[in-house]
Order: sequence, then C-alpha cells, then structure tokens
Amino acid sequence: MNVDIVKYTKDNWESLRHEWEPYAKRDTLCLGACLIKYNQAMKETVFQNVSNNLTAPSLSLKGWYYLYHYDKEMVEEEWYETTRMVPKHIEKEKIEKVYSHTHPFIRYFIRQSIKGGRVSANRKSFETNKMDEICTILKEYLESDTEGIIDLFKEYSASTKDKTEVHAKLKELNYSKLMAFDALGCTPLL
Repeated sequence: MNVDIVKYTKDNWESLRHEWEPYAKRDTLCLGACLIKYNQAMKETVFQNVSNNLTAPSLSLKGWYYLYHYDKEMVEEEWYETTRMVPKHIEKEKIEKVYSHTHPFIRYFIRQSIKGGRVSANRKSFETNKMDEICTILKEYLESDTEGIIDLFKEYSASTKDKTEVHAKLKELNYSKLMAFDALGCTPLL
C-alpha cells in the first residue's frame, strides 16, 4: 500500500480518512508485532524487558550489567552446574573479558551509542469532552448517578440489559478528534 503523506493537510485529512486509515491500522499492528518479537528476543538475550528502558543503548547497558553480575553470582551457587544456560555462561574460563560491560572497548561503544541517542518522552496535554459524553450516555443507559468512568463501566459490564441502543449512541460520537495527539512524543535531544 502506497500512501503519499504530503497530500494530507489539516483541512482535508478527515475527508481522506478512507485512504490513510487502513494504512495507519496495518502500520500500527506491524509495529506492535515487531515490538513484541523484539521484547521476547531481549528477554532471552539479556533478561531485560524493553518497556523498562527508554533507549536501546540503556537496554544494552542493563543487559551487560546483568550478565556481568550474573556470571559472578553463578560461580558461588551450588546449582551452577545443573542450570540451563547459554554455553558461554557454563564454562567460566572460556568467557573473554570483552563480554563484560566493564571492558574499556565495550564501555566506549555503549557510550558512543548513547551519545545522541537519548530521547525525551514528551507527553503534551490533550483535553476533550468525549469522556463526559460517554459518561452521559452510560448514565442514561444505566439510569444511574454514579460518577467516574471506571465505576460506570463496571456497572455497564455487569448489566444484563440489552446494549444495542447504547452501542448505537456510542458509535454516533465523532471520535476523529481523539486522534489529535503528539505523534512525535519521543524526540531526540540534540
């Protein structure tokens, strides 16, 4: 699918939704699948979760640090010989010093990777009255004075009444304005 982003402007993006929305949905699904695979690979390789790290270099540094200290602890543990490990962790004498994050070359490499690779997670505020509209629809449906979307949703989920009418009202809401977010929330710090 080829999408020319130059032709979408602030004035015409809603009318051209049918062109860009399928691409955006597929792109998001693909990105999510890639992130899941990357996270699995990092858990297997360096025993770290990517969601705990803002950048790939910080993930690498934590991974090196973990493996270095893990190797030191394994020497002292009785269950060292029976633990399923990557071969380089089993035979301590075969581990080259370069595998350690304390090796000067590795420290230099990680520092160079981090330099210019730091990002700042900027979350601009976004205000909308859509939540109020949703709460009003749910209150009417439930015939309730409950405040707060969480309590309303719990009541709604537990309700045995027919939900066809409330679904139709929720679908009538104009949700396209909810897409007005800062897509460049992670911008490089120069």
